Amino acid sequence: MSQPRFERVAAVFDEALGIDPHRREAFLERACGGDPALLREVESLLRAHEHPAGVLDTGPPTAELDSAAPQLPSGTRLGPWRLGAFVGMGGAGEVYRAERADGDFEQQAAIKLLRREAAAQLDRFHAERGIVARLEHPGIARLLDGGIAPDGRPYAVLEYVEGRPLVEHCRVAGATLQQRLALFAQVCDAVSYAHRHLVVHRDLKPGNILVDSEGRAKLLDFGIAKLLDA
Repeated sequence: MSQPRFERVAAVFDEALGIDPHRREAFLERACGGDPALLREVESLLRAHEHPAGVLDTGPPTAELDSAAPQLPSGTRLGPWRLGAFVGMGGAGEVYRAERADGDFEQQAAIKLLRREAAAQLDRFHAERGIVARLEHPGIARLLDGGIAPDGRPYAVLEYVEGRPLVEHCRVAGATLQQRLALFAQVCDAVSYAHRHLVVHRDLKPGNILVDSEGRAKLLDFGIAKLLDA
């Protein structure tokens, strides 16, 4: 699906959400303009939105996402980058390890690619790239690059952090209280920096904080962050 198509689906879906269900069918007929494929896509998103699976019908969301299969094979080229191992999947993006493949220089990175099923979150994905691009702090994973995949999906190239989630690091390393407080102070410094730039992360949790081999904490995943001066 091309980027314009993604944007069209997302726009119609967003507008349909604000319309009374009794008048929604007539709206969709007008908005989709005789495009049956567009109509089916939007209706599918609306059904998923209105009838989500109950918490008793499925396992923990993180377990389901972690076991999801990658949609692109290792070795796929995205611009100057070559995908490596599949890292995991979140609500809107699938994440791969990647390396620079154009021969100019060697560089490791993490690539976050919008999932095909997350067309309605296209605007949020673009917003995340814009937010991270304005943040330059040693405690925040940097945005290195971005682009559009051959199938029309946008992607973000981020600093790859080789490390463990915060709680796991403290457990494995047997961190003392003083060391734990030092890590907490690093996280506070990164969050404070984001706040000074009018960015609220809104998803602070140990799983979004990695500690690298040198004991530096890195804040990740600004997928639902909010820019206060938008």
